[in-house]
Amino acid sequence: MAYYFIYKKDEVTTLDFEYLAKLKKASSYVIYADVCVLSDETMMKYNITFKKIPRDIKKV
Repeated sequence: MAYYFIYKKDEVTTLDFEYLAKLKKASSYVIYADVCVLSDETMMKYNITFKKIPRDIKKV
């Protein structure tokens, strides 16, 4: 299993085919980003679990 965290401090990050092409081969993936534009079929095909980055949490 491979874990990826797509983060840029002042930009919204997107899990898309361009980013997917950069990943190293793994049996499954857990990918954190702001947005995912991949279809459910693509996510199942590549065994990807998407996790949304909780940017809306305010700093105390």
